[in-house]
Amino acid sequence: MKILGVMLLVAVSAGAGTLVSNVNPNGVANCTILAQNCTGTTVGPQFTITLPWVVTFVATYQNDGYGSSGQTPGPIGFIDVSDNTIFSWAPDPSSTAAYWLAHLNAVLPPGTYRVWSSNPTSWSYNTATGFADSGSTQHIGMAQAEGEPVPEPGSLLLLSAGLLALSIRRYRA
Repeated sequence: MKILGVMLLVAVSAGAGTLVSNVNPNGVANCTILAQNCTGTTVGPQFTITLPWVVTFVATYQNDGYGSSGQTPGPIGFIDVSDNTIFSWAPDPSSTAAYWLAHLNAVLPPGTYRVWSSNPTSWSYNTATGFADSGSTQHIGMAQAEGEPVPEPGSLLLLSAGLLALSIRRYRA
């Protein structure tokens, strides 16, 4: 029975992780600074998922790095690049002018997405995060998103069987 308990922990904890993260400590700027050309960019780091994910956390960094206090926090989320559908959430009360945060438990279907901010002109970037990613897609914006894949039915069966076996073992003891 102890082996089932270990298998149960592995099945539950194996998938948690980061969807996207391009936040780094280098000097920052944003599109509101004079002489910055953000024309023609696609705002937000991009990622692709092949399974549904339960998204638990989204954060954007909205500060120019030049003493700006940022902006009043606004909605943040994702935009589906195939049809421009926006999935957004209000910022948490813990958000600040520079750090816009959303804690959620929302399912994001398979697809290709970009992180989205309701105020892209205050969204920070630097030479390490923008303007182009490895696929030469133009974008700006420091962001992070976390979650985990939705468990497959087989994993749920393993989880149910493990819990049932542990319950029976405890009942008999």
